[in-house]
Amino acid sequence: MVADIIAIVISFIAFIFSLIQFFIERNRTRKEATIHAFDKLEESKNFIFLLSLSKSKIDSLVKSKMDCENCIDPQWEELSKALPLIEHFAVGINSKTYNIDILNRMAGNQMISLFYNCGTLIQYKRTGQGKEKNYIEFETMVKKLIEIRQKNNQSIPENTNNR
Repeated sequence: MVADIIAIVISFIAFIFSLIQFFIERNRTRKEATIHAFDKLEESKNFIFLLSLSKSKIDSLVKSKMDCENCIDPQWEELSKALPLIEHFAVGINSKTYNIDILNRMAGNQMISLFYNCGTLIQYKRTGQGKEKNYIEFETMVKKLIEIRQKNNQSIPENTNNR
């Protein structure tokens, strides 16, 4: 009888230990996956191109596209391919597949600035029936990053879209 109770207690302790180990490993894996996914995003030529553009250049490309919807501009095409990559990464962050705290430490300001720089582009991509939620994952991720940075008294890039 005493041996049975001791066995049950030891089994329970082992179960608790396994559970703790599972959650520790899951968090470590999320952090590692975030680093690898962001590295892959940064290696994308479309993402690199988007990062290289100033807000005024992005706005200029949007204006050109608005003036001539059917015109083909290779820069516009690269720009249009970069946003879905960021949106897919943001889905991973927002669904907690990736770790937002690691993203904040690696590139929090960069992602916030990028969102601000792409404001006109995102607005353009949201025009039309059924498109109002385009890039909402990116926007949600940026709002979370801003919240984290405010809570931790970290710098936040200025939004020049409202000037």
